[in-house]
Amino acid sequence: MLVVPCDVQDVVRIGDSVSVVVLEVFDDHVRLGVTSADQVPEYQEHTLYVAGAVSDEHSDDICELVGT
Repeated sequence: MLVVPCDVQDVVRIGDSVSVVVLEVFDDHVRLGVTSADQVPEYQEHTLYVAGAVSDEHSDDICELVGT
């Protein structure tokens, strides 16, 4: 995995047709804008990082979010 440190309005280009822009950074999440050429099919992958221990009460919710 390549980890790229970015600031707001930084752009990461993937190939010639996909750009990812950092729109906003919050304490617990980041808003990204993704643009791509029309001929590229849209796929989405979301990664959820959980800081600290997760209680049993919320473990089912997290499994549902990540699809496990």
